[in-house]
Amino acid sequence: MLSPLKFLFWIQEFLRIALLRLGLKKGTVFPLGWLQRAYRKCQTSPAPKTLALQNGPLKSLRVLVVGQLPRGSTSESRHQALRSIVGEAAALDVLPWIDAKQWWDQVLTNHLYAGTHVSGLNRLILEKSGAFHPDMIWVDRGLHLWPETLQAVRAQGARTLVHFSPDNHRILGNQSRHYFEGIPLYDVHVTTKTDNLDWLRRCGAPRVEFMGKAFDPEIHRPLSLSPQDREKFGCDIGFVGHWEPARERLLLGLQRRGYRLKVWGGGWQRVRDTRNPLFADCPHLVGDDYAKAIGGAKINLCLLSEWFQDKTTARSVEIPACGTFMLAERNEEHQALFKEGVEAEFYSDREELLKKIDYYLQHDLERQAIAQAGRARCLNGYGNEDRLRDVLNRIVKRS
Repeated sequence: MLSPLKFLFWIQEFLRIALLRLGLKKGTVFPLGWLQRAYRKCQTSPAPKTLALQNGPLKSLRVLVVGQLPRGSTSESRHQALRSIVGEAAALDVLPWIDAKQWWDQVLTNHLYAGTHVSGLNRLILEKSGAFHPDMIWVDRGLHLWPETLQAVRAQGARTLVHFSPDNHRILGNQSRHYFEGIPLYDVHVTTKTDNLDWLRRCGAPRVEFMGKAFDPEIHRPLSLSPQDREKFGCDIGFVGHWEPARERLLLGLQRRGYRLKVWGGGWQRVRDTRNPLFADCPHLVGDDYAKAIGGAKINLCLLSEWFQDKTTARSVEIPACGTFMLAERNEEHQALFKEGVEAEFYSDREELLKKIDYYLQHDLERQAIAQAGRARCLNGYGNEDRLRDVLNRIVKRS
C-alpha cells in the first residue's frame, strides 16, 4: 500500500503527463503549492545525521560526480573543473540510461521516473560508489535517484552528499517524486537560482548554498572565424537558446526591421511561422561551433526564459566570456554581474532594446570596448573553477 507521501508524488507525476499531453512545455508554471504543503506535513522524520567532511585542503577530497555528462555540456565542464580542484574525481554519466528512444520509454523513464532504466541506473550508482569510496558525491540534477540509493551510498561511507542544479526546481517540469523525497537526505543543495534558496529550505533541505553562473574557459573564448565561418555565423544580431513563443515574436519583429539575424538552439521546429527562413536551420550547438555562433554576431541577445522564470542564464556569462557584446534583459542579478554600459548593456522594454541595437550597430568601437571589458570581468572570478572552488570551500569549512 502506498504511503500518503508516495501517493502525493504519484499525483504530481500524472499531472506532469497530463500537462504534456495538453501540448504544454515542461516549464509551464502550474500551481502545486497544495502538494508541496502536503508533502511537508507528511515529512514526519527528521533528516538523518550526516558524516560531515573534516576541514582540510580540497586536494584531499575524493569526489564522485553523477550527472548527464555529454561532451560540451555544462555538466561535463563542471566535472572537468572539479578534477582540477579536488584530489581525485570520478564520473558516472547517467545519459545513456535516460536517453530513451521510444516515446513510451521516454514517458516511463523521464516523466514517471520508473522502469528498468531507472532501476539499472540506481544499481550502477551503488556499484560505482562502492568501488570508488568517495568522500563526497556531487549529484547534478538528480531527478532519477531513489532516496534509498542516497541512504545506501552514505552507508557505504560517502560522508557528504551534494545536489547541484542550474534549473528552477519550483517549476513542475524540474521535479520528480524521487527528488522531493531526497531533498532532506542531501547535506547541501547548491543552486544558481536565488528564488530557490528559501523554497528548498521550506522543502526540507538541511542547507542551501548559492553559486553564480559560470563559464568554461576551454569552450567560451574568442575564436578567429574563417570566411566559411563568417558566412555561416556572421550577423548583426544573434540569439542562442531554446524556442519560446515570446522569443519567436520578438525575433520576428527584429527581422521585419531589416536586421540580419541568426538563431540557434533547441525546439525551433515548433515555431508558428514555419515558412520563415530565419527558423529553417536552428540546430543546437556545442563546443567551438557554439563559441563561433556567439563570436559571429555583432550583438548577442541574452533573452531570459519566461517558462522557467529566469533572472540569469548560462549565456549571461558565456556571451561576454567569448569576448562579444551582450545586450541582456535588465534586472538586479544581471546588473550585479556586469557594469551597465561598461561591461555589458541592458534593456527594460522593446523601445529601449531597439534604441540600443541601432546605436551599437553604428558605433563599432564602443561595442567592441564593452565586449572586451565584459570578457575581462568574466576572467576575474566567473570561470567554473573559481565558482566551484568557492562553493566547495564554503561546504567544507561549514561542515
